[in-house]
Amino acid sequence: MGPNLALFLSVLGGALDGDLLAWSMGGTPSLAQGGPTGILGNGLTGSHNKYEGDASPTRPDLYQAGNNYKCVTEQFQDLINHSPGGVVTLDSLTQFRSDRFDTQKKTNPYFFNGPFSGVLVQPAAYTFIYRFMANHSAENPLGELSYETIQSWFGVEGKNGNYNAVQGTERIPDNWYRRAIEYPYETTYFVGDALNAIALHPKFLDIGG
Repeated sequence: MGPNLALFLSVLGGALDGDLLAWSMGGTPSLAQGGPTGILGNGLTGSHNKYEGDASPTRPDLYQAGNNYKCVTEQFQDLINHSPGGVVTLDSLTQFRSDRFDTQKKTNPYFFNGPFSGVLVQPAAYTFIYRFMANHSAENPLGELSYETIQSWFGVEGKNGNYNAVQGTERIPDNWYRRAIEYPYETTYFVGDALNAIALHPKFLDIGG
């Protein structure tokens, strides 16, 4: 991730759900973890409809399932079903997002697509999967995201058609190489990805619940 995008996301996270200086990737940190100001924040799992939103690729909607952080095996399988041929692509993730968006609007009476959590954070939940999790090489400088690679990132065991999400087993894949340092994923790339998805599916701009 480029420094400008990283700065924007971290500062906004700290301001919305942290103590202005930092924020937790989980829930509210303890006094020992976050210090006297850390306990003022909600953390990522407590940021629903402010930072974190509905129609996540692999996590459930908070008010529908009671949590917004556990990987759901069925959703991971659906992601793979949208990505035939052994690899996950940006195009397949965009189509998967479109279908998830429609499904959650139909099945979750509490569905909400916020101006920030929906229009900006939601696309990041999908595009970041490919942009940051793909394995990069001289043969595939843009990255290739195989089923096995994405399984490792999400802590999913088994084979296609018989997956099982095991909470807490997420890890960096073996023999994995990040995107080139010379080409960081900056704010301009992120905005470009978001606008391309909106051009294909204008409904992503629909704000409300």
